[in-house]
Amino acid sequence: MFFKKTFQKRALAKLDTKRDVVFMPVYNAKKVTIIYSTEEEGIGEAIDFLTSFLEEKKIAYEGIAINLGKNITDPASLKEGIALVDKKCVNNYGLPLTEIRIPFGGECSDLLFDFAAGYNFTHDYIVKICSSRFKTGRSNYDNNPFDFVAGSGAGTPLNFVKHAINYLTSIKPA
Repeated sequence: MFFKKTFQKRALAKLDTKRDVVFMPVYNAKKVTIIYSTEEEGIGEAIDFLTSFLEEKKIAYEGIAINLGKNITDPASLKEGIALVDKKCVNNYGLPLTEIRIPFGGECSDLLFDFAAGYNFTHDYIVKICSSRFKTGRSNYDNNPFDFVAGSGAGTPLNFVKHAINYLTSIKPA
């Protein structure tokens, strides 16, 4: 366990996480990155809600679905533009073995939504390598990469996304 945490800390320390944070209201966004775990209860409903909302507003989205459990997720069942990272794609401490397909080809997106209900190294690593102007997450932990945390991991994924969208549409930039 100690060695695993040490390797994880080293991997995170190697990342360049410096960026300019720019508050981005949803209605101004042109590109949105979505990161979620396929294993969480109610995640399908939340992803359907968010993608429908984004399609209605004509906002492009791409994302990464993470499946580190025993349930098999068929990549064909994912929404278009969502890549799958499963346990065959990560080493024993959660670091991707091969280069994963970063949303928008590594270009900076306007918003990032991370649906993780708690700390997960693989989620944290992927969120940190994704370039985004404003990152919103569901869980609050030490050294989290988020600019806004909605719900602190409590509640359902659908409640998180509704709360985040409400916040990101009601606040006007200065």
